[in-house]
This record gives sequence, C-alpha cells and structure tokens, in this order.
Amino acid sequence: MNNRTLGIIALVFSPCLQLMGMVGFSKAPWAESVSAGFGLLFLVGWACSATALRHNRLTGSGRGAQVLYTAQLTLFALASMQQVFDMTVGRQQHLVYFVADMAWPGSMALMLIAGVAVLRTRMWAGWRRFVPLACALFLPVFFALVPVLGRDVAASIAGWYTVGAWGLLAYAVLSTPEPKLVPALVPAK
Repeated sequence: MNNRTLGIIALVFSPCLQLMGMVGFSKAPWAESVSAGFGLLFLVGWACSATALRHNRLTGSGRGAQVLYTAQLTLFALASMQQVFDMTVGRQQHLVYFVADMAWPGSMALMLIAGVAVLRTRMWAGWRRFVPLACALFLPVFFALVPVLGRDVAASIAGWYTVGAWGLLAYAVLSTPEPKLVPALVPAK
C-alpha cells in the first residue's frame, strides 16, 4: 500500500478510540460490542500509520527499526484479539484475555519509542517530526489529568486528544511523498 492509502485509512479510523470511549459509557446491552468494534477499527488505522512509518524508514532503516515494527504489529494483533473477545463473548477472566488487554498500554509504550526514533532519524521535517511522539503522550496526558479533573473528564479530554494526534499522524502519512526506491544493481550481460 502507498502512503496515500495508508494515510486515508488511518485518518478515517483516527476518531475511533474516542468513539470507543463514548459508546463504552453507555449501559445499553449492545454498547460493549459496538465500543470494541470502534477499538478494533482504531487499531487498524494505527497499524496503517505504523506501516507507513516503517515503509518510509521514518523510524530508521536498521535492525532496531524492524524489531520495533514487528513488536508493534504483534501488540496490535494481541490488542485486536482483546477487542474481538469484547465484541463476541465480553470481558474474560483468563490469562489470554489479560495478555491481550495489556497489549494496549504496551502499544502506547512502543509508540513512545517510535516517536523518539522518528525524531532521531530527522527524515520528517517541521511539525511532522513531533506527531508520533504526540500520539504516544496520550497515556501520560490521561494519567496526569485524572487526579485533577476526575476519570470521566480526563477520559473525554484524552479521547479528543487522540482524535487530534492520530488525525495529524494520518495526515502526515497521507501527505508524505512516496520514497524513491533505488533499483537493485543488476550485472550487465
């Protein structure tokens, strides 16, 4: 997929974490399934952004960048599994569910590493360089706001923060020119 396609998918799904939270507050019988569906869509968009970061070598071109990307995709898959559990059978009390549930904060921690990597590579200029790091600051913003504003208000503010941060990341991906691939050297005949 190219940057335009990855960016459009990420942009369309960037509000889904906020929608997940908003629907999750409802006590309706369908709310947990719909909320989990929004979470799954958000993960798809986030994976598209991570793929674009890797495709464009924005987190680096070495082994560390490949390991980071592989770890991100692994955690996205686990977090997606938790969303599927929530959509189908609801919250569970077993180890697989717990591990899948912990993939969400683990993904945020890896986004922090990706954000620092993007800053270090200096392949994006201007505001774009800071956007992946801004995405990663979602959890610290939330935890900083909870004691001051309470959990519900903090969740709402942090939710809108994710809409903006992940929307900017999607736009940064969408507006990034495709990398120029160097053709492999082919021996002359």
